[in-house]
Amino acid sequence: MNILLPFRGLESAKSRWSGLGSKREDLALRMLQQTVDVVARVVGAEQTVLVSPDPALKPLFHQYRILQTAGRGLNQDLFEARSQLDSSPLAVILPDLPTLTSEDVASLVEASRSYDVVLCPDHHEVGTNAIALQQPESLDFLFEGASFERFNKACQEAARSVAVLRRPGLAHDCDDVEALKRFCLL
Repeated sequence: MNILLPFRGLESAKSRWSGLGSKREDLALRMLQQTVDVVARVVGAEQTVLVSPDPALKPLFHQYRILQTAGRGLNQDLFEARSQLDSSPLAVILPDLPTLTSEDVASLVEASRSYDVVLCPDHHEVGTNAIALQQPESLDFLFEGASFERFNKACQEAARSVAVLRRPGLAHDCDDVEALKRFCLL
């Protein structure tokens, strides 16, 4: 299973952290590095795939696969990356999960063996922080905003079996500065 880690790029990473100034890029890069390392421990470096329009990531993450995209937005970049891969199962994990563990990733991979789709909602159960797809082309990427409900509805309409995986490491994201403080990153 390939696991895609979408990252906008260092300069545009986490715009909601704009009040942090020069710390923003460093924090985004550290969180990305941590997420990449956790994922690679479970699925290996070859199945850990960074998806980004930022060419500056290549020297920093040379041991991983990097699919450079046009940078047209999260969902469009994921569509573009998916078209560059074979049709084997894949997952997407958003890289702003400071408490993500190998056990979280292994649980996602394991659940994906029994269901068409595995959804991992954020701790508010509004957004989606990760998804696994047995048949990647069977579902559109619907991230951003209230995506958890949209993904559930799309799975129902497509008659796909769905598991909802709720794990703290997959639920607690850092979308804003308050979350950074809560997870002691500031």
